[in-house]
Amino acid sequence: MWLGDIDKLPLNEQHYLRSENVDSDHDLYSEFYESQIEVQFSNPSPENSLFHARSETNQLCQKERQGYLHTFEGEISKVIENLDRPIFWQEKHTGSVIEALNRVMVESLDTQFFKRELKDLCSKDELKGIGSLKLFGKWIEKVLKRPDFADIVLPFYVLYDFRVLSSHLISDSKRKETFRSINQRLGLAEDNANYKLIYDELISKLKESYEIISTHLQDQSTERYLTPSWSGWNRDYRCDVKAI
Repeated sequence: MWLGDIDKLPLNEQHYLRSENVDSDHDLYSEFYESQIEVQFSNPSPENSLFHARSETNQLCQKERQGYLHTFEGEISKVIENLDRPIFWQEKHTGSVIEALNRVMVESLDTQFFKRELKDLCSKDELKGIGSLKLFGKWIEKVLKRPDFADIVLPFYVLYDFRVLSSHLISDSKRKETFRSINQRLGLAEDNANYKLIYDELISKLKESYEIISTHLQDQSTERYLTPSWSGWNRDYRCDVKAI
């Protein structure tokens, strides 16, 4: 919005914009100038990089494991279309974004796929009544055979808690406890209350988890390709003992 446009607004709207105003960084040579005047394309946003990593992992999982990590892709694509990075970082401006991000990353996890993959690796009692995030963790542990499964799935738990913090009415003591837990798990200062810092670190950690999963799926595929089929060897090269 240009300064001249603000002058045309009703006075009450001008006061609202003033309440949300931030100090200028005095950076005249901005990304806007580079893109609009110099026609220089900016780097992909952290959100777009995350969605790209999610999509690549989902497609690779289907190719290697014959199933998708995430479901409801048609519905989720509409959520992603309307998911914009917050401009202001007060709680009232971030809640809807975190809620949408949770739908894309957590609520869309395909529990039926995980159960199908785990049915021969876990007992029915182990899988009974557990939610999507625990199933996701067990899948990483049992199917991908990653001993660090808890670290890989951790950002998804943090996102879920961040959503509760941003969108739910909770007591002050519970809020402080959740803030502290989120900061600890993201490696931030325990007393941090900066939503932007949490958001950016969380986006980075989620992307890193998808990249680890993708790499491991590719490695498992390579191992299967390189492992010789001994049954085929015996069948093709067996000798007739009676003829010796």
